[in-house]
Amino acid sequence: MELKIKPLSPKIGTEIPLPSYATAGSAGMDLRACIDAPITIQPRERVKVPTGFAIALPGPEYAAFIFARSGLGNNYGVTLPNCVGVVDSDYRGEVIVGLTNLSDEAYTIQPGDRVAQLVIMPVAQANITVTDTLDDTERGVQRAELGDLWETCPAVRPFDVILANELDDGCVRSGGKNTTLALAE
Repeated sequence: MELKIKPLSPKIGTEIPLPSYATAGSAGMDLRACIDAPITIQPRERVKVPTGFAIALPGPEYAAFIFARSGLGNNYGVTLPNCVGVVDSDYRGEVIVGLTNLSDEAYTIQPGDRVAQLVIMPVAQANITVTDTLDDTERGVQRAELGDLWETCPAVRPFDVILANELDDGCVRSGGKNTTLALAE
């Protein structure tokens, strides 16, 4: 599969490396901040970080997905505000990485820092059929209910940051202000 990359900044390929796979087994290419000066992300602030390039995917059977770097999220609370960014096959503008700081401390991005990863995946466009009935399944219309989780781990609060350390009460917790609890497997 060929991915065409169009540098939009003279820094790309010189001061700032082209997107690349860190190892032969890497699923995502590192995306770097194409900025002139450091950007400091304050707690709970969102920023848009330019990458300095645009891409052309080979066709509508592919899309590019921007994922957070686990080290930034796990170590510093810096992640994508929308969880995953989608770059459609017909988009030709600059690839921009939205970042948010979920921690209580400011985090500074330096020019050329790895800020996200780009994964290319096949996608399918659905043919929509309107119907009055759907096939029966074992699950049926049952939703995953959070009520069970709240009753089992009463300290669970919605909208908290997911970090984990298992405790004796069967819940998983993290330390600090942003705490999420979940049932241990």
